[in-house]
Amino acid sequence: MNRVLLSTTVLSAFFLTGCAPEYTTPKVPYVAQAIPNVQEVETGPARTPGQFDPTNLQALPKTWSSDQVTDYMGMIASSLGVKCDHCHVGGEPESDAKPMKLAARKMITMTRGLDKLYMNDLASKVTCNTCHKGKPTPQ
Repeated sequence: MNRVLLSTTVLSAFFLTGCAPEYTTPKVPYVAQAIPNVQEVETGPARTPGQFDPTNLQALPKTWSSDQVTDYMGMIASSLGVKCDHCHVGGEPESDAKPMKLAARKMITMTRGLDKLYMNDLASKVTCNTCHKGKPTPQ
């Protein structure tokens, strides 16, 4: 009984006097994800013949390959529960005719900013699914 009381007293004094080390969140190493993260991937592999060259990229890195752009667009579509034509005019992926494409650019810029400001050292990042959860409007 005296041992427990002594331990509790010592530990309490240790923490109350500020002698205890300051708690910090442990840094978790970034684990590569199947879906490219704009924050982490700024350059892409060399393009191979037969791949389209992405055009009119404004919120995504201009150096991304067609595969990277397609994968990222797939992540957006599945996170919103929509198909490509939600943002894109059929046969003209570079067209800005649909307002949803402009909204998507703003959202990509927003998530990149949130990641940079608040999630920079964390393995998890803010994605479309963080708020949309499979629905066209944020939940």
